Amino acid sequence: MRVLLWVKAVPLCADCCPADPDQVAEAYCMDALGAADGAAFEVHLLECGECRAIVEATEEYVRAMHIAAERRAAAPTPPPKHGVYYLSLFQSTERRAAAPTQIPRNG
Repeated sequence: MRVLLWVKAVPLCADCCPADPDQVAEAYCMDALGAADGAAFEVHLLECGECRAIVEATEEYVRAMHIAAERRAAAPTPPPKHGVYYLSLFQSTERRAAAPTQIPRNG
């Protein structure tokens, strides 16, 4: 997958930032840059602190999303809400049936 279709995603010079550093950093962190673009971006990262900071923040975000996805996959599936509603109706019916009946007193 190329980040930019009509222009080279990563410039060949080490001191030139990509046109959209956030997008290139995201593609780099997700291993979606081609081999040549990835290598050129790595060379650029050696000298550009701004792009390095973007990559570090993006890597942290990607790691957090992987952890969240793993936790969500491992979590038990909650019961459907309508099941809880019907269960509460059933329990309230049981309580009413078990309650003593009061006979109204006349006069």
